[in-house]
Amino acid sequence: MVDNGHHQGPEPWLGVRLLGSALFFRIWVIWGGLGMMAWAFYSLHHVSWVAQLLYVLLVVWLFTTSTRDLCARCQFYDSWHCGGIGKVAARFVPLLKDPIPLHQSQKHYALMFLALLGIWVGLFTLHLLAGITGLIWTVVAAVAAIPRGREYSWKMGRSEAKRRSEHPLDLQLAEESARLDGRAKKGSNLSYTEGIDLIPLSSEDEAGGIEGLEGPHGPAD
Repeated sequence: MVDNGHHQGPEPWLGVRLLGSALFFRIWVIWGGLGMMAWAFYSLHHVSWVAQLLYVLLVVWLFTTSTRDLCARCQFYDSWHCGGIGKVAARFVPLLKDPIPLHQSQKHYALMFLALLGIWVGLFTLHLLAGITGLIWTVVAAVAAIPRGREYSWKMGRSEAKRRSEHPLDLQLAEESARLDGRAKKGSNLSYTEGIDLIPLSSEDEAGGIEGLEGPHGPAD
């Protein structure tokens, strides 16, 4: 490890490093997610064939919009990081460098929630243990998929994501400097009366003060 002269903090324990690894993400989140969706599709036949058809349409919609809106903006576009999904996406959609619009991001999260809901309904319909397995997979997948200390690259845009990955220390120092400058500006704008408790005078104190100003012969010039 290169020593850059700054404290890097404690090393994460083995479990955190395992959950944050690309191999675990590829196996648990991507391939495991595909397996969970196939299992849920099979289990939904206990509900009706209409539920199976609606779930297939939902999954196709999710994959289509994710490929167009997320994969095209991801820093792993045209790579094997996601188990080949990035490679497939690169054959169908062009590379986009701008951050994802808010309405597309909200639509992605809504479709993702519906897909997870289909998994839970299908597996709990099949058996209680199957449903619990689906919940455990969901929790671990969320921990593995959510990035730590930064946003998703498709939310930031490729140029910002590249800058953060290539110069993480410079970015950290710049953010710390901006934060300190903001505190300094806030401190310089404080008025002299801030922090002083002003106690209202009673009517007797006000009368005494007025008499002291006026003196025995009326108001002072």
